[in-house]
Amino acid sequence: MFRFEHRPFVGKFTMKKAFVATTTLLLLLMVGSLPAEKQDNRCRENQRPELQTLFESGEVQNAPNPFAIGATAPIDLTPEMRPQYNKAALEAEYEGVVVLELVIARTGDVLRACVVKGDPHGLAVNAAELYLTKKFKPSYLAGKPITIKQFIPVRFEY
Repeated sequence: MFRFEHRPFVGKFTMKKAFVATTTLLLLLMVGSLPAEKQDNRCRENQRPELQTLFESGEVQNAPNPFAIGATAPIDLTPEMRPQYNKAALEAEYEGVVVLELVIARTGDVLRACVVKGDPHGLAVNAAELYLTKKFKPSYLAGKPITIKQFIPVRFEY
């Protein structure tokens, strides 16, 4: 008699690595699906005068992904700051995830917040404006802080 035995895949490719690879691929596909002019219209920039030199130096445009270059990930120092629901989303009882692309400076300030995946009720704009006020511990590469670009999912639960 034939007996089927399920043996889980054992190897170096773990479920955690599979999840990270899948999530990264999906985020890259979503970014690639938006036309450039639509991406620019959905971006908010930090207008503080002391940060304008970072925009002029080209660090914002050339900011790498920290995982691609082997840098440490930035750490959110203000996790208690959460975006608020607006009236339209409350009435619709909307739940979901919006994805932001943040450019985090070597000082830990958020220079730019772009909406990659939004929602029909404008919660993504609220999240982008809130993230411009957040503070992060910057990414480090070879012991020096660097400016990076990172995708951040923001979950809204009713």
